[in-house]
Amino acid sequence: MARKSIIAVAIAAAFLLMGWKAAWFVAGDDCLAPESGWEEQACSGFAALGLAPETPAQLAGLPATPDGPLVDAADVLSEQEEKALSARLDAYNAATRHPLAVATVETTNGREIGAFTDDVANNWDIGEEDRGVMVLIAVADRKMRISVADGTLGVLPNERSAQIIREEMTPPLRSSQFYAALDAAVEAIAEATSRDAPGSP
Repeated sequence: MARKSIIAVAIAAAFLLMGWKAAWFVAGDDCLAPESGWEEQACSGFAALGLAPETPAQLAGLPATPDGPLVDAADVLSEQEEKALSARLDAYNAATRHPLAVATVETTNGREIGAFTDDVANNWDIGEEDRGVMVLIAVADRKMRISVADGTLGVLPNERSAQIIREEMTPPLRSSQFYAALDAAVEAIAEATSRDAPGSP
């Protein structure tokens, strides 16, 4: 037990030393019932000791660094839905310490979705210090992910991220309602992180 505690402390210290680029905590792998067809990400602690972002060549297939917090590379949102979600994200990000970005992709091209999402988050350089959240849906792969930076885990722990995916995102995704799933995720994440908004007690 003591040895495990020492290892846990060492890992935590390493995260602090490596800073934002290595601070992404991700949920582990756990599938929904087969009939749902979607894989959720339940909690299993951190899975990204990722160090620094990979080179541009290694990032082939990732969404380009965007001008805003939303990239719909899978083209599953209508123009109106994309504008509405972008506006909501802009308003949220202007009033939070925990920036949020959202992406859809057609596929991760065989890459594990956790590593893929972490690469997107690192490549986009979300947030400041060690705070931020990344939501990603891989449409053809039928997988989704919420990655939460170390400094945001206090207000958005892995257990809550898994609950958001299970209860807010998965039901609409079963009927391909991508906007509803993402909008619900943004609302739930905003509610969770509002406890640490600038000016909050």
